[in-house]
Amino acid sequence: ASAELEARRRAAGRHPKYRLAFVVPWLGQTFPNWFDHFAASCAASDYLADWIVFHENAQVPRVPRNVRFINLGQYGLGVQFGVHLARLTNQTHNTHALVRLLQTTFAEFPYAVTEYKPTYGAVFASFLREYSHWSYTDIDLVMGDLPAFVDASELQDYDVVTYSFGDYERLYLRGQYAMHRNDDWLNTLWTNCSFLSTGLVRELQMKHALVQQAQTTRKGVRPRFNSAEGCYSKVITS
Repeated sequence: ASAELEARRRAAGRHPKYRLAFVVPWLGQTFPNWFDHFAASCAASDYLADWIVFHENAQVPRVPRNVRFINLGQYGLGVQFGVHLARLTNQTHNTHALVRLLQTTFAEFPYAVTEYKPTYGAVFASFLREYSHWSYTDIDLVMGDLPAFVDASELQDYDVVTYSFGDYERLYLRGQYAMHRNDDWLNTLWTNCSFLSTGLVRELQMKHALVQQAQTTRKGVRPRFNSAEGCYSKVITS
């Protein structure tokens, strides 16, 4: 039965109704040496899903056709996030400050981009118009054959679907997989988290102040970090 299903998928090429985009902002000039293995694991999901990697002049490896690279240019991720977060949170008067602060934050602490996972559907909306669903994710994964275990009801009947990996007693959206229906109202629910919206400038200023403190004192300082899975999970499940 599985062989017959696989044959039908190959004949169809792609799902006739649904398409899922995994959004991956990448900071760095090169990819990890295991990235080829991750990309190869995505190929099995070509029927349903694409991975879109946004980068800043990185050296792009050869990958399966459903792994796409979009080059935003030098410091482009800071611009992409800054411009759209300013607009989406009614802070266009702070656009320049947000762009500069985000560029500085991403340069000093690249991992901070994961704080903004809930915003990806809105920040990258112009790249996601052809998709019915989107998700944030990580690249230190083996993805496998998603169509084999994504139920039709998950695509049809739910706004957000996330998968547990053993901690099913905890109610939160997993950073590796949180499939969202691609609707504007859903893609902006993160604005209910202050560190992503009204308090964004202040949050970025505090991050930068910690880096400056470390440079001045020449002592290690733990970077300030907000979990993307905390406040946002509360908003989604409320």
